Amino acid sequence: MRKLAFLVEQRRNIVNDKSRTTNRLRNTLKQYYPLTLEWFDRIDTLLFCDFISRWPTLTQLKRARRTTIEKFFHEHNMHFAHVLQARLSAMKEAKPLTLDEAVIDPHKLQAEYLVELLRVMLKGIRRYDDEIAELAPQHSDFSLFSALPGAGPSLAPRLLVAFGEQRERFENAAELQKYSGVAPVTERSGKKS
Repeated sequence: MRKLAFLVEQRRNIVNDKSRTTNRLRNTLKQYYPLTLEWFDRIDTLLFCDFISRWPTLTQLKRARRTTIEKFFHEHNMHFAHVLQARLSAMKEAKPLTLDEAVIDPHKLQAEYLVELLRVMLKGIRRYDDEIAELAPQHSDFSLFSALPGAGPSLAPRLLVAFGEQRERFENAAELQKYSGVAPVTERSGKKS
């Protein structure tokens, strides 16, 4: 249980770091290459990281052949023809936000740095997921939490750790609610409650 608790906590910290990094990346791209945020649903993927690494500016993307871009997406297991065609059309019609090198160059460098950082985090999260997936089912109470609706491979181990092995410390459900911070709170002001 202690090992699982450390793994779950450390994974959560990396996920929080990933959120901060994707927010920074999103902000950086808005400064010089905002169309990428429209072309991709999620930026916290290896597909997006590889795309930005390959074509860090719209000018570089515009120089690429259509077949090269298609090949890139096929190599990344993107096989939905309608999505690919929509992206390719949008990329062809794209106009740069700015042509000012004073804006583009520093932001391009920042985006490339953040993408590499994001790549490391995604790999780390995957490694933690593998460790947790191997360890959590070995606990006798894991089946209680994995059977809960919505408790997937990330949440079920977190719930197991949060409840812990010493359940006798909670005399009733209200104590558990208070401990976890989900107990109902009554607010009163004057005659209103």
